[in-house]
Amino acid sequence: CATEGHDVIASFINIDTLLYRKAWIAFANDPWPRAVLDRYQQGIADSDPGTLARFVEVDLNTARNDPASLGIAMTDSFRFGLEQVLEFSTFSSARFTSAHGFYSRLGRWHETRTHVRNVIQQEQLPNGLLALTLPDPVGMVMELNAQRTGWVQALQEWRAQPQRHFEYFTSQALLGIRELHAAMAAVQGAEDAQRKARQVEQWNDSPIAAKAYLPP
Repeated sequence: CATEGHDVIASFINIDTLLYRKAWIAFANDPWPRAVLDRYQQGIADSDPGTLARFVEVDLNTARNDPASLGIAMTDSFRFGLEQVLEFSTFSSARFTSAHGFYSRLGRWHETRTHVRNVIQQEQLPNGLLALTLPDPVGMVMELNAQRTGWVQALQEWRAQPQRHFEYFTSQALLGIRELHAAMAAVQGAEDAQRKARQVEQWNDSPIAAKAYLPP
């Protein structure tokens, strides 16, 4: 399959627009059981807000004739019009560790371009194929939790380094010395003020004849 590019073909959804007018599309990590599908279908039929929020409603006629108005229009250009899509960029997975892994599509560039070109010609799609961004709330929560855990772990590893302990204890010692100097200065200032007050009091209590100039 990989040699023949079947994995690329399987990554596209094909819907007969002569039979269907609308599609409700959602992303899931695992296949839905029949009971779940039935509940979703009933929710869509009943216009249930919670169900509708889980899906992206697509007008298939618009998707065929004006894909750019719904998402990204894929063409057989160098990057298929997907320059802003991470899997089709020159992004290095070493810069970002994802809970879901990272799988570049650049290695399947030739197979992807061949398939896109064939579909555009066979189905007469001069404006390209629709590439749709789907919400993934569960995956987003998993990703954010994984990133938070990774950051906390990195901070813990950083703090566990011996150099960090040395810097911390040195900082604490310097803060202690500063507080001690401030306390000593406060005590010395109070003593000086009391001594000055006693000198003034003694001068005021002295007879006029015995008074000398008040010391500075």
